Amino acid sequence: MAMDLDALLEKNRYGGEDQKPSIEALLAKNKYGGKNSGATEVVNIAPEYPHDVDIGPLFCRSADRCFLDGGGLCGAYQSGNRNKGMLQDLYNACKETGFFFVYNTMVEDQTLQTVYEHTLRIHTAQNAALKEEVRAEARDCLTAGWVPYKSHPAYDAGIIANRCSYHITPPVQNGTEPWQVRKWPSTDLVGDDFEPDIARFYEQSEVIAKGLAAAFSRMLGLDDDYFAKLRTDKSLSLLQLSYYPPQQPSPDSRDMLGAQTDGVLFSIVNQNCPGLQVQDAQGRWCNVRCSSERFIVLIGDAMEVVTGGEIRATKHRNITMPHERAMITFRAGLDPDVVLAPHELYDDGSGDYAPRTQMEHFKMRNKALTQRLGG
Repeated sequence: MAMDLDALLEKNRYGGEDQKPSIEALLAKNKYGGKNSGATEVVNIAPEYPHDVDIGPLFCRSADRCFLDGGGLCGAYQSGNRNKGMLQDLYNACKETGFFFVYNTMVEDQTLQTVYEHTLRIHTAQNAALKEEVRAEARDCLTAGWVPYKSHPAYDAGIIANRCSYHITPPVQNGTEPWQVRKWPSTDLVGDDFEPDIARFYEQSEVIAKGLAAAFSRMLGLDDDYFAKLRTDKSLSLLQLSYYPPQQPSPDSRDMLGAQTDGVLFSIVNQNCPGLQVQDAQGRWCNVRCSSERFIVLIGDAMEVVTGGEIRATKHRNITMPHERAMITFRAGLDPDVVLAPHELYDDGSGDYAPRTQMEHFKMRNKALTQRLGG
């Protein structure tokens, strides 16, 4: 007997009963944070997957693929209901926790594992020629290339950034600015598959970002293409492949990545091991779990400005861990000349958000961080 839509959705909430992770197993695997994390606050372990949002409805029809177990593509009525439920889930997540997980993204597990393998390869390679070949011209989150360990702004005075990262910018045709020219390592140093694999994953990340941007537009009562018009192939988006070497946590340790928000519309994150902490809407720091089937979505500054503070940017940080870890982050930015200001539906006239372009916002952030860190 065929299952109804609600039953199918419940069955597929965790990718099928056989894939539903045990909360006990996750707790045992992810015992971290608190006194041993290098952070002094009390850190909560977030519920299994708080606000787990199925974004399959954003892609299923265009991909001609159904994510529901044994189901064909939904009819117009069922598809409409799934989209309404997804938008409600997005709103609840933004208001109640300030961050959320998404699943049914169409990114295959093997694709993600391949990107992690490439990330570890480029960061752990003992090859000075490789690192010099792709070294970024600046240490900000705009410029393509490799940023060395402890070279990033760490967001707090006295904190030393405990990561190195490799940045992939949008594929701008005939671009000349540092954020428009990709830096790929030679194939004899990283193999033939590195560039096509990473470029393909960038494209997949952009597809997810476009779908989420449209969903946020509808959720906020804006035109469906409101954010799409602000994000072209020249956007200040970035795929960041980060590596955090192992380091024994200590209450006195200053090697970490301090609390920050991202200057973009939102960020899509995946980590292969624990270490990311997110501050929820109540101001509590939470350890977030790892999953190859899920990405974490963090609200950015641009979203907060457009909504006049109705939707707040998500503060997050990375702590020291005794094991090596990697993290993949796609930052969905707007075009450089887009003016960040509250939309008329959300402008209360308070003047809390002074208008500035996306590029100006990034430059002001970088300048403030440099001054704060004495650089």
